Amino acid sequence: MITDFSKIARELFNLVGSEENILFVENCTTRLRLRLKDTKKVDVGILKKIEGVRGIVETREQFQIIIDSIVAKILISEFINIYKIKK
Repeated sequence: MITDFSKIARELFNLVGSEENILFVENCTTRLRLRLKDTKKVDVGILKKIEGVRGIVETREQFQIIIDSIVAKILISEFINIYKIKK
């Protein structure tokens, strides 16, 4: 079970390119939905290995990180807090 949500959220934030690469953040129950400037800056291989990450979906408009439903609400909330502070 994940215990350090803040640490994992910071890892996710940095792996997607931090505030320089993030245009927009939103979420649903189990997904962190990002609009990124450049998806090539994301190391998907490492991202998929992060505790709590269940998968990645890339569409033309969004980069989605699928989060384990048990921890999604807390982890996504931590990520959004980091994003707002850095903005």
